[in-house]
This record gives sequence, structure tokens and C-alpha cells, in this order.
Amino acid sequence: MRRRAGIAQRPGVLAYWRDIQAVRAEAPLFGPLGSNITPCAFWPNPPRERPIRIRNGVPALVVQAAGDVSAILKMGQAMHRALGGSRMITLAGARDHGVYLFRGSGCVDAAVNAHLDTGNLPAADLTCFQ
Repeated sequence: MRRRAGIAQRPGVLAYWRDIQAVRAEAPLFGPLGSNITPCAFWPNPPRERPIRIRNGVPALVVQAAGDVSAILKMGQAMHRALGGSRMITLAGARDHGVYLFRGSGCVDAAVNAHLDTGNLPAADLTCFQ
């Protein structure tokens, strides 16, 4: 957001419209839905609460489709950074929200199954391909 005279300037309606049109060809249903105006887009006041800091006692496994239009890759990467000691599996070339057991990716399914069987995370972040 840009600031003008101490007031945050939010993107206008046309910016949302452009974002919707930009994703329409690749993801005709969920792309526009995910890019649409949210209820708080034009609220005049900033949030009253400070952002919540995420803390986790157990390292997590984050599984993300690189082209997910409901929870975009940047969101998954931010969650991975926020969850200390986590590992991330990214499925390249997939646009779906469901990845594990839904896409038929042996790489993703094997890594998640190993984690569920042993409780151990992969040694490093993984990028799997379709």
C-alpha cells in the first residue's frame, strides 16, 4: 500500500479488475475468485490488532502446488518461513489446491508418506515435477 498524508492508499477497483482478467485464461474459475476484491479491501481504518506471530513447537511439512490459485505460492512460502524448522514440498506445474494423493505425483506422495510413517521431515526442501 502507498501512503498519502498518513493514510494508506489501497488499490482501486480497476486494479482488482486487471488482476482478475490476468488470471482468467489460465484458471477460469478459481483465478478470478482468488483475485477478487475482499470484504476489507476498502475499510477506512487499519487493523486494530497487531499481526499475530506464528510459533510452532513441532516442525511442519508444507505441501504446495506451484500454480495454486487459491493459496498462491508466495503464501505457502511465507508459511514455510514462519514455521520454524519446517520443510516445503513444491509440486511444479500443478495449479490445483490439493496435491498429496490428488495429483498422482510419486515424488510428493512418497515424501509425505515417509513423513507420516516416521515423523521425520525430508532432509531439505523438495521440488517435485509432474
